[in-house]
Parts: sequence; structure tokens; C-alpha cells
Amino acid sequence: MKRYKWIAAIVVLLMLTPLLIWFIQKERTLNVILFDYTVGKQQREHAGTTWLLNHLKITKDEGKNYTYTDYINRYDGTQGEAMLKQASKADVLLFTDTYGKSYTVDGKQQHRGGLTAEDVALATDAISKGKTVVAEFNTAASPTPSDRSNAFRQLFGTAWTGWIGRFFPDLTKLQGLDQTVIDKLKIQAKDKTFKLSGPGYVFINDSTEEVFFVNDETPLLYKWDKNQGSAKDEVRYNYWFEVLELDGGEQQAHFSWKPSKKTQAMLRERQLPLEFPAYVTQGSGHYFAGDFTDVADIPRYYRYAGLDWFRKQFILDSADSETAFFWKVYAPTISRILKETKVVKQQAAQVKPLAQTKVNNQTVRTRARSGQDTLEMYQDGKWKPYFVKGVNVGLGRPGAFPGEHAISRNEYDRWLKQMGEMGVNTIRIYTLHPPAFYDALKAYNETAKTPIYLMQGMWVEEKPFEELKNAFEPNFLKMTDTEAERMVDVIHGNAVVKEVVGHASGTYTSDVSQYVSAFVFGIEWLPDAVIGTNKKNKGLRYDGKYVTTTKDASPFESWLAGRMDGATQHELDTYKTTRPIAATNWPTTDPLAHPKEVEEEQDLVSIDFNHIQATKDFAGGVFASYHIYPYYPSFIKEEFGRKADTGSESYSRYLKRMKDYHDMPLLVSEFGIPSSRGKTHLGPNGFDQGHVSEENQGKLVAKLYQDIVETKMAGGLVFIWQDEWFKRTWNTMDYDDANTRPRWSNVQTSEQHFGMLGFLRADITIDGKMDDWKGYAPVAETDGQAIYMTSDEAYVYVRIDRKKAEPTTLALSTKPNDGNLQVGPLKLDEGAEYRLTIGDQARLDVDERYDIFRYHYGLKKPFEMVKPPSDKQNSGNFNPIYQMLDYARRDPVTKKIIKPAVKWDTGILHEGPPESILTDISDIKQKQIELRIPWMLLNMRDPSKHEIIGDFWKDGLEAKMITEGIEVTGQIGTTRIPEKDRGFYNWSEWTNPQQREALKPVYQTMQQAFKEGVR
Repeated sequence: MKRYKWIAAIVVLLMLTPLLIWFIQKERTLNVILFDYTVGKQQREHAGTTWLLNHLKITKDEGKNYTYTDYINRYDGTQGEAMLKQASKADVLLFTDTYGKSYTVDGKQQHRGGLTAEDVALATDAISKGKTVVAEFNTAASPTPSDRSNAFRQLFGTAWTGWIGRFFPDLTKLQGLDQTVIDKLKIQAKDKTFKLSGPGYVFINDSTEEVFFVNDETPLLYKWDKNQGSAKDEVRYNYWFEVLELDGGEQQAHFSWKPSKKTQAMLRERQLPLEFPAYVTQGSGHYFAGDFTDVADIPRYYRYAGLDWFRKQFILDSADSETAFFWKVYAPTISRILKETKVVKQQAAQVKPLAQTKVNNQTVRTRARSGQDTLEMYQDGKWKPYFVKGVNVGLGRPGAFPGEHAISRNEYDRWLKQMGEMGVNTIRIYTLHPPAFYDALKAYNETAKTPIYLMQGMWVEEKPFEELKNAFEPNFLKMTDTEAERMVDVIHGNAVVKEVVGHASGTYTSDVSQYVSAFVFGIEWLPDAVIGTNKKNKGLRYDGKYVTTTKDASPFESWLAGRMDGATQHELDTYKTTRPIAATNWPTTDPLAHPKEVEEEQDLVSIDFNHIQATKDFAGGVFASYHIYPYYPSFIKEEFGRKADTGSESYSRYLKRMKDYHDMPLLVSEFGIPSSRGKTHLGPNGFDQGHVSEENQGKLVAKLYQDIVETKMAGGLVFIWQDEWFKRTWNTMDYDDANTRPRWSNVQTSEQHFGMLGFLRADITIDGKMDDWKGYAPVAETDGQAIYMTSDEAYVYVRIDRKKAEPTTLALSTKPNDGNLQVGPLKLDEGAEYRLTIGDQARLDVDERYDIFRYHYGLKKPFEMVKPPSDKQNSGNFNPIYQMLDYARRDPVTKKIIKPAVKWDTGILHEGPPESILTDISDIKQKQIELRIPWMLLNMRDPSKHEIIGDFWKDGLEAKMITEGIEVTGQIGTTRIPEKDRGFYNWSEWTNPQQREALKPVYQTMQQAFKEGVR
């Protein structure tokens, strides 16, 4: 009997031990604010989250436990009103469901829900401060407006395809679906491809309202990529999910599916992937692509240590279970996030005092001033040399033009942090950015150990300047001065800018003036407009209060001085503050003479900053600001180069000459090298504008910076922080669609790829391994040999499986009723415009009739000495694909060519390291090959909408048409693939491109260069 008592006692003790452990565990206070706009009578939407908070002994500020009613619903009277008042002070924001529900309004049912503008602002502010923000499925979907939804998703680095889905154990029981959806599913069931019964998945597109189902019981598995913690891996998920894409975020886990071939065909038709993000983080933001917290089976009792672990281990992961995933994945993941959450303490800003100077009995404050060789910064009570180590920041991001101002606050916050870690002391912006930029800059500098200073640009509208050719035209003058004064008000946090298409707008309240080291006025001035201004205003000279001109100043130089003086006077009169100011210039209008320059437009007129001076009343002073690159204009290479040069010596000599000429500090406000596949100009010894790898870009840019340091410039600003997909270059801009450039990445356009931060997602890596082709079906195959195709925003990818390495030819066609019927060994029933050959070398050639290069430069610009093509159909000829690098130059008198046109063969496909943008194809000696073709090489004007170059023989250079896709026929040795007909590849159109942020090697090389250079 005694023994049984001991056993009973032990059992009781074992049962009580977890209870005792829970009670002796230390409580932790976290201010958790939960948003749920879809709470129903069942009390299940966020019950699991509330249970976890209590189980982890996380309490409110007053030490009380969280209850199910501790949530905010902005649409439900006063629900959560007290919490809402504390939301800005929260440590954690949890957005569980914002879809909303029906309410009775004036006797009628009305749906209310969706993220509010206040929700987005709250989450943005929290993430910018490093506070934890968690959101999940349906948070930013309908009925949230698209602009608000996109802004919210950007916080987490995600984009939504519009598709959602759910597994149903029995498709005859479609709980939770609207009747309209069920009706559409019943219509689909009539074609008898799938039966609306048994286990299966339902997919709904929120944007297009398309609905379909498949019979498939294959589990959708949740697989970890990183930071798994104590959560289980490869767990089945059975409830609602979103099909997401990465948009800069970091994938922590993904959904993976291996359905039947029948299901795969349905998915492929709609470009739905077999793997997609399930859990994405960006900064302190966490996004779950499933309705993870919405579970019904939550225990009432939480005061039991290890209960969550017990359920994780022993609950059955079955097709019928809605709760297994919660305990095996979601609960341990949220627990880890909450345990790792640190209370963010806001530090008071450490504001260093500005220098105070007496000018005409008036006290004037300034942070910086113009010195001898550099600017000078007032720090720690004295003036110190301020050598600019910085980067330019544009307004572009994938999918948007600068005028759309699509960069989010979260992106600005993240970028500023990365810039600070790189060692940047200055950033320059060209024009007004949205209020989020100035908010982010102020927030960063208030807590950063070393501030990042801003050079604020004062933009001048280029188009009216070019058309008027008179900068003194009254309306243009007023517009320019208004813009300059607006920039002054903005940096002082004292501006309300009305909305104008293409311009930033909003209420500017962040005073960042103490962090603004200088103003930089203007743009790269067009020579013809400068000449026109000088001719129309002869004899005009400006004599200002703060900025004036010498007697030798031209009218345009006087115009510059007047604008600089006006902005300076506005700041002094309004804010009793000043700072240095410069105007922008470039070598095309530099003050030096270049008599040997064969391009007349590169030495037509000079702008001499020595003719612009600060008066004794201007404490800030003036300096010179130049955009200087090693490859353009050509006189930098040819006039300053020597035969024995091996690097950037010509660039260095030009810098020294410019430095010696100027009587003021000279800042190189733009310098850089693009990492693009295409090329635009040839520079000295490999310092080219384009066809430079990412790794070499870093080395070349660092060398240019070293030249800037050694020639004692005032500093240098790298061009540019982020790649800009909206950009164009003279040798590609006639072949794309100017209205939709930001939707895709044209690797042939060098201007798009100057950035330190790239956005190419590159789902297929050209490394000869075929791991990333998993889940793809061949578009053509014969007897164990096959061709696969896929694409992204930059390339068409091709995989070729061969039995052995032997000569291979692919015929590609995008344009019906055109092309050649004979493509190498292939005889076709319908023509092909492209021939891809793989032998000793790999290359892509174009049908002579579809050779836009020869048409453009052989017929439209015949002086280029390019052989014109033939318009004969089925000529049998394929031409190399060229890119023009420089026009032919003729003597203006004799008309003889003194400098021939320069072109290069861009159709050659190069092998190389997989991380390089110059690598087009894997090892051609191997049986399996993978390669990528830039969209532009296939005459794509805009792949996002299937737009290609049309029949230019009929409609000229502007010709365009829509292609259905790419037809492909291959021959490997003597085997034709496929034996009959052609393979076909089609891709889904898109408006919002997928992108993946990645710092290029130039970031690390410049980080080191800034560290080793002038401090």
C-alpha cells in the first residue's frame, strides 16, 4: 500500500511540477498592441496569440494579463480605445486580421474593414524605431486600398500576386467561401477535368476575381530556410495562405508543394509557383503568409510550463488538422520573436550647436562653410576640414518612375543604416523627396553615433530650359526661384507642398537643417540652352548681396549667381541660418578649352565658377560641384591620356587640371562605373560605361575615389546608391517602351546599373547546377534530351539537357510570319528570327530582316558606315547583334570621317563566375547547359506586357506589336527537339516587378576606401 502511495505522490508531483515551474518563472512586461477587425462570435481569430502571451508570462505595463478582448478594432465603436491611445508607445504591434465584417448602418448591412492610413503610419514608425511588428495573411488584402496595401507590404519586403488559396479535406464542404465563389467553382466542375468532391485546393485571385480548384491531396509543406529555432520543419499547412513574392525582404521559410502533373498544368497556366514565401522578415518586421493564428482548439489553461512543447511534439499532423501547424510552427516562432523583442528606449537627440557669426550686427548660424581645398564643418566648438565621403540617392525603385515617389519610409530607414555602416558622411539628393525621407534622416541622425549630412539639390526643370533657351524668361525664372526657396523651407521642416504630378508633395515637419551641409543648385546644363541664354541677354551681370559675379561673368553665370543668392537670402531672412551653396556642372561645359575634341557639342560653351563669388556677408561661401566620369566626354581619355597609361591616369590628370584652375573647393559630386551587361562608352583601360562585372565595378570605383583623394578635391559622391530601372541610354532608348521602363530590368542599358544596391532577383543562377530548375517542365523534349525555359524581370532562361556535349542549335521566334526557314541544320515550317548556336563558342544572332541595329544605323543614320540590312523575307542570313558605342565623326569642312563609328558584338554569350552580370552561359563542354538571354537581345520593348519591336520596314523605329510568347526548336547533334512542331514558352504579364535587394561588391570596396581615405 505504501508503495502505491509513493507512486501516486510521484505522479502528482510530476503533474504539479510544470505548474510550479510556471509560477516561479519571471514575468516580463511588454506593451503588445493587437489589431483584429474581423472578430466574430467564436472568439478564435487571435485566441492563440492571447494564449501565448499569457503562457509566456508577458504582461501589460500594469502587470495584468492579456485577455481576448485586448485588441483594437477601429470600426467597432470603442473597442480597444484605451489601447489605441498607447499604440505609439507599444513595444510590439500584432496585425492578425484587418478584413473586417458586416455592420448594420442605418438599417442596412455594410462591410467595414481594411487597413487605415493610421495603421500604416503606426507600423512604419514602429519599424523605423526597431520595434517588433508582426502581420499575417489578409492583413493588407481587400478591402484595403491598393496604395495603402502596397505601402504596408513594403514594410516587410513582400509583394502580393493577388492569389490566395486553401486546402479543403472535402470539396463538398466549402465552409468560409462566398456563394459567388462556390458558383464559379461549380461552373468549372462542369468541364469534368476536376471533380468538386474529395480533398483539394481552392485558389482565388483578389485582383481579377478568377477562381479555380484542383483535386489534389498532396500536402502544402512549410519549410524553413533560416532561423528555425525550436519550430518543426516540413509541417503540413491546411488553412488559408497567400501566394507572395519577395520585394526586398528576407525569406525565413517557404511553402513547398509537389502536386500532380495535372495540377501543375493548372498552376503553370496561371504562372503560380510550386514554392513561394511563407515567412518573410525585413528589419524588425515579420510577415506570415498564412492565417496562422486563426485556430479554434486553444486550451483554456495556460499556467503550465511546457504545455506548448508537449502539443508540438505529440499533436498529429494530418490533413484534417487545423491546429497542428499552430503548435508545431507558429507558437514556437512567435514565442521566439517575443522573447527576442527588446524594449526600444528612445534616446534624446544629441544636437551639436551651430557656429554663430556676426554679419552686419546680425547673428547668423551655420553648420558648414567653404574652406580652401574642402568644405569645413563646425564641430566641437571649432572649424574642421570636411572631406565629403558620400553617395547620391535617387528617387527610383523597381516598378516606378521617380515622379511616383514609391520609396517607402522603411526603405529610407534601411538604406540610411546601410550607408552609415559603409562609412558615408554625406548623401546628396537632386530634388525634393517625400516627407518620409526627411523624417527618416532626422530619426537616423538623432540616434546615430556619427550623423550623415545632406547636400540638398535644387532642381531645375530641363525640358522648358531646353525649349526656351533663355533662363531669364520670366515664368521660368519664377518657377526656378520658387523651387529653390521651397527647398530651404523643406529642410527647416516648414513646408506644405501641394500635389503636382511628377513631384513630391506633402507636409514637411522634420527640421533637418542642422544636418544639411550644403545646397547644390541645378542640373547638367545643355550647351545650346546656355548659348541661347548668353545671346539673348548680352551685357547682363548680377551683383548680389551674398553671391555676386566678376566683370568677366557671362549672362548664364550671372543667372546662376542670382538663383544662388536668392536662395541664400531667403534662408537668412527667414531662419537666420546659412550654409555653402554650389551650382552643378559637368565636363561638357567646363571652363577649359579642348581644341582637339572632335565632338563639337562637347566644347561649345564654358561655365566658369571662378566668375561666381561669395560676398563678405556670406558666411557659408560657394564651391564648385562637378559630375566627372572617366569615359565621357572622350577628351578626358584622349586629351589627358598617354600611351603608357594602364589605369585611370587620364581621369586623374583631368581632375588635377580642374583643381588647379578653380579658386574654390571642387567637389566631384558624381563619379562611378555601372555594372551592366550592355555598354555605352569606352573608357581608358577598362574604365568603361558598361560591360563591367559587379566585382570589377567595386575595384574601378574605388580607384576613381583614390584619384579624387590624391588630387585634393573637396570629396566625392558615388553615383548612385540604388539601381534605377527607369533610366535610358542613347544606344538603347529607341528600342524599348519609354512609358513602362521601370517594370523590367534592361541589363543592356548601362544607366540602370550604377547602383551600390541592386534589385535583380535571379531565381536561376548560371552555375551549371540544375538545382534551381526543380519543378519546371520541359517546353520541348525528344528521347531523353530536353529544353526548359523560364524568365524573370531581366532575362529569358534556357536549360538544355543533352546526352553528350555536341554542337547545338536553337531556333527562336517571337514574331509570326517572319524569320528564316533554315536555321543552321534545322528546316522549319515557320520562320525563326533568332539563331542560338553552341559549339566552340555560344552566340545569339538575328535574322537580317529583323536586325534593328543595321536598320537604325545603316538606313536611318547611314553616315555611321554600317552596312544596311535587307528587307527580304527568308533571306537565310543571320547577323551578329551589335550595340553602338560611338557615332562616326566627320570634319565639319571636308566632311571626311576623322573618327569611325564604334560598335561591339553583344550577341556573344560568355562563360564566367555565377555571381557576375557578365555570365550568360554555363560550361558549354558539359552535357547540361543553362544560359540566359537579356530581353532586349530578343527585341523586347517591354516583356512585362509581351511588347516586341514590330515591322520597322513598314512602321519605322517606333514599330511595336504584342507577341504571344517564344517558339523554340532545337537540334542537338542530329536529334531534333521536338521531333515535330515547336516548343512554346509563355510568361505572365506583370505591372509590379519582383525584386530582391542585394548590396553589390562596390559597397564593400567603398566601405574600405572610405575607411582608408581622408577622414
